[in-house]
Amino acid sequence: MENSAFSQFGSHVFDDRAMRARLPQEVYQSLRRIRDEGEQWDPRVADVVADAMKNWAMQLGATHYIHWFIPLTGARYRAGHGDSSGEIDGVIQDITYVAVIKRYPAGVPEELKFRHRPPHYEEYAPKFREIIAADGGSWPGDAPFNINVFKAYRGMPDISNPASPLIDCGRPETWPLITRSAVNWANDYPHHRGGLDGMPARYLEDKEYRREAGREAMAKTLCFLFYMQNELGM
Repeated sequence: MENSAFSQFGSHVFDDRAMRARLPQEVYQSLRRIRDEGEQWDPRVADVVADAMKNWAMQLGATHYIHWFIPLTGARYRAGHGDSSGEIDGVIQDITYVAVIKRYPAGVPEELKFRHRPPHYEEYAPKFREIIAADGGSWPGDAPFNINVFKAYRGMPDISNPASPLIDCGRPETWPLITRSAVNWANDYPHHRGGLDGMPARYLEDKEYRREAGREAMAKTLCFLFYMQNELGM
């Protein structure tokens, strides 16, 4: 049986159906021609699409965003310790498939609980334990760190938390009050897996390589979520 936690990933995508529902008809049709027929990009269309996507994401609870550019021009660019003309395997850095976690007053809903151990969990779990542990120490200090340090590292606003105005990530005594955070620490990928010190420039240029690396990064994040639920008791 498919684990319901797995099915949550990729469940919110600003796809064709969302665009059709949220964009003015003339903008949607223009976007389709740009995408399907190679029509020249209109900055006015871009502004409308960006605004619609922002509002769509905020309604789903998004609080942060990022622009991610993939090189498509063929122009030479800096990559890792070299450039794209001759060092396609030059290391850039790790990537992270970030997930947002939330503390529920009544505990984790049944539909968000893992029913099965994700693939590669035994490989990743020892490193997770070196970084975050239930009996870990505080910050500043040495790893493993405790759960409150982990929550504060990428703490996020939570409008459902009445204690939110009291939280200050610069004051450790307020960290236990954090109820929403991003998983972006122990789940960096590849992080030395397979001998890689980071994602190579090939990740930017090779679509299939990028797709597979993204899947592996997602799988590592799922392993860390399983670790949180089953070993940290979160």
